[in-house]
Amino acid sequence: MKLYTFRAYDTDIYALEYNPIKEKIIVSSVGSYNRIPLTKIKHPWYEKNGYKPVASSNGMYFSFINKSDTVGLDYRDSGFVFGDTVKNDRFNELIYQDGEFIIDDIVASDIKVKYPKASWVSSLGYTLVINGKKDIRKGDKFDHSNHPQPRTMIGQKKDGTILQVVTDGRTKDDKGLTCDQQAEIMLFLDCELAINADGGGSVELVINENGVMTIVNNLVGGERPIPQAIMLYSKEDIVIEKVSINFVYPTVAVNYKLVGLNYLRDNGFINDYDLWAKKLDEEAQNWLVFELLKRIHEDLKNNK
Repeated sequence: MKLYTFRAYDTDIYALEYNPIKEKIIVSSVGSYNRIPLTKIKHPWYEKNGYKPVASSNGMYFSFINKSDTVGLDYRDSGFVFGDTVKNDRFNELIYQDGEFIIDDIVASDIKVKYPKASWVSSLGYTLVINGKKDIRKGDKFDHSNHPQPRTMIGQKKDGTILQVVTDGRTKDDKGLTCDQQAEIMLFLDCELAINADGGGSVELVINENGVMTIVNNLVGGERPIPQAIMLYSKEDIVIEKVSINFVYPTVAVNYKLVGLNYLRDNGFINDYDLWAKKLDEEAQNWLVFELLKRIHEDLKNNK
């Protein structure tokens, strides 16, 4: 298990990486009757049966009342439904089954039919990555998605490795991330699938350090009581290696067609910009279009 730390988009980011099958780690959705801090959330059965807490992060959205009240579909321990939702709502459901994450839009009655071996299902936010590509679904359902905020994200690589990722934010030193930036972070971490969880003041990642559940990220306004967490347990002594890495910003593709057209217009070689834009095939390869525009430019320049 590794804990990566890096900085991107003027924000500190923390990514816990592990393979639940290879490292014999139980990944569980854990809740409490009343909202309590993440460092206090425990799963009584695992604790009683010799499993040790390894790490956890916040997960589902909730109502601001003292009683535990997650919002959406909350299915735990392979059979207990603590909350349901309706189809085509603002949530996407994260299903955990046989060590694999699946994202779908379902209600409780769908679980036994579509995912009979599901250990747990949680309604989370908009998607970030689907099939290894940026794919933000239902981002428009969350008014904060395009504004930098502290974030919690969950993803999985092709080989089954899971990433629980949190970010700082809302400070002069850390802006937080937009949904587009979140997706870029999860792609950088090589996720095949990724989704956004509850964010803002709920964002928190804790790890077990010498028997003490220790907060990793910088909290917004202190430790907020929450109703549910995605928690890791193991009977093994798990060593968490801390690694500092550098974020590689995505390469921005240059649209040479627009560059070329703008150059010709700005230098007085064409007047009807829209007409010239329509003449060029929108699907043409950029390099071919650029070469064509260079030739047009040379012809016009020689005849001017």
